[in-house]
Formats: sequence, structure tokens, C-alpha cells
Amino acid sequence: MCSLREEKNHLEKLVKDLKVTIEVRASSDTAGAILETAEEKGVPLIVVGARGSSIVEGILLGSVSMAIIRRSKMNVLVMRHKITEGLTGKTYEMTCPMILSRILCPIDFSPSSDTAINLLKSTKGIGEIILLNVVSHGETESEIKNAVEDAKERIERLRGDLSVHGIETRSIVRIGNPASEIIEVADEEDVSLIWIGSHGKGWFRELLIGSTAYDVAMNARKPVIIIREAESKA
Repeated sequence: MCSLREEKNHLEKLVKDLKVTIEVRASSDTAGAILETAEEKGVPLIVVGARGSSIVEGILLGSVSMAIIRRSKMNVLVMRHKITEGLTGKTYEMTCPMILSRILCPIDFSPSSDTAINLLKSTKGIGEIILLNVVSHGETESEIKNAVEDAKERIERLRGDLSVHGIETRSIVRIGNPASEIIEVADEEDVSLIWIGSHGKGWFRELLIGSTAYDVAMNARKPVIIIREAESKA
């Protein structure tokens, strides 16, 4: 408890007008307790570390973080421990006060993708957005070429819409496995954050997260925020 109070005081000193509360619960289901607390408090975002205790080398996400990503109905931000460790220099600037400075936003033109884009429009402090579409379907060279051209046209329309909101954007279209290409582009562009919708095309609505978003959260070396679609009201 003493350590938690020290963390609370440290955070409140770092950020002006920040209010930090401490919640302690006893539960055999750590992820469940975190999600229950988040829902009770009505928070818009859960922030989790990438690793827990007793992690096997080579696995980037701890079991509690994995469970939260799978089960959460709200947005989740995954922070990598090696990125935040030390909090100095360029690392600190890119992942803390300037975490919105260069955002990679993968899009597949699905409703989940639209939700992620719409939230970006209303988020303050964004520096640059890199829109990425990965073409992963096509039996022939002609089909793949057509899919790439279609993606470029649709991304340009999105760029125009974002520019109205004063947001600087670039676009990239790649061919391959979506999760692998997203992670690779994030490293190549040295982005500060991967901003991804929780579902893509073709995923059952009852699943809380699609395979691409899950694979990116599991394996990316950059911070990842998973944007949930708003629940439809009856």
C-alpha cells in the first residue's frame, strides 16, 4: 500500500491537476477485478503493462494483459516495459507527453476501422497520422493490383476528411499478412503509437477482439491502443 501511495504522489506531481485514486481488491481473477473496477468507475481507457511476473522470454504480453485485451469492452492501451523503462530522452518524449506525435492507424474500411478514425478526429494533441491498409486477398496479380488501387483511392478520401480537421496525414498500402505488416511499418516509421480498431472484416460480432488486433497487441514493440466499437443501443 505504501508503494501505491508513492506512485500516486509521483503521478500527481508529474501532471498538473491530475487526480489519482487507489483501489485495492482481493480476487483470484486479477483481470476480472480490473475490468469490474473499470466498469464501476466508468473509465474510458484501461492502461496495462505488456509483461507480468514469471514471463517466458520471447513472449511480449503477460497473462493478465492478454485477458484484459480479450475481455474488455472499453479501449485498452498496452505499454511496453522496455519502452517506458527509465523515462528519459527521446523514449520519454515519444511515449509519454508526446505519445500522440506519430500515430500508425491501420484501416480496412470496416465499421471498427471507422470507429477508430472517428475517435482520432476528436482527439486533441495529435501530431501526424500514418494511415495503413494491408491488402491480404487476391488470387491473381490483376486482383491484387486492383485491390491496391482501390485501397489507395479510399485512403486518399480519408486523408482529405482528416485534413479538414487540421490533421497531418500520410498513407501507406502494403501487401501481405495484416498483423505482420502493421508491426513492420510501426518499426520502420518509428511511430509513437499504434491506433487500431478491435475488429476487422469477417469477424463474428460476439467476439470482443479480432485476430489482427490481438496479434498486433501481442507482438508489436510499440505501444498499442485498441479502440472498441460503441455498443449499439436497442
